[in-house]
Amino acid sequence: MKKNKEKKQNKFNLWTHIKRYAFLYIVALSSLVISTTLSMFMPQVTKRIVDDVIVDGKTALLKGLLLTYLCLGAGRMVFQFVKEFTFDWISAHIAAGCRRDLFLHIQGLDTSFFDKNNTGEIMARLKDDIDKIWSAVGFISMLLIEVAIHTVMILICMFKLNPIMTVIPLVAMVFCGFLAIMMDKKLDPVYEAISEENAVLNTTAEENIAGVRTVKAFARENYEIKKFKE
Repeated sequence: MKKNKEKKQNKFNLWTHIKRYAFLYIVALSSLVISTTLSMFMPQVTKRIVDDVIVDGKTALLKGLLLTYLCLGAGRMVFQFVKEFTFDWISAHIAAGCRRDLFLHIQGLDTSFFDKNNTGEIMARLKDDIDKIWSAVGFISMLLIEVAIHTVMILICMFKLNPIMTVIPLVAMVFCGFLAIMMDKKLDPVYEAISEENAVLNTTAEENIAGVRTVKAFARENYEIKKFKE
């Protein structure tokens, strides 16, 4: 029973780590929404400066509009910092927890697993794959949400200004989305090949470090250096 309990505790579970930082995710998402909203208000202030102050000559409004622009910029700066820092902090801690859980899980596996999988592959799982999780729960997710909010807000503003002209960027967006899907299908095998080559690279480095005395004994340094570079 005790062994089963330990194995259960060492099981890798990404969702458990994400739920642990749910409150901070809410703070980061709230900061993202506020900073994006503030950035959308700034062009409206610029519009009033051009239309009301420069064109109509209402110079009395200039001081208030400039102060509003300054406050919007300062607020956007603060919430952008909170958003970036929180997302980075969360993703770093989630990646550290995942890497620790995966390491403990690998340590509890049977020796037959290590006979079937080379050291480079295991190192790639612990390093590169966890780094991808780091990016996914941090920068990439933040960017996706920010772009989605920006796009929706901009399309609403454009639709209010000119519904007919809004069709042009909508068509362009659909075309870009189609291109992105096609590129993704073509790049998937490339990224898979890069991952496999990285595993081979790790294996070569590990074998050379572990067998450095053997390599030196047979004077194979230049050969191994050339193989590593290739």
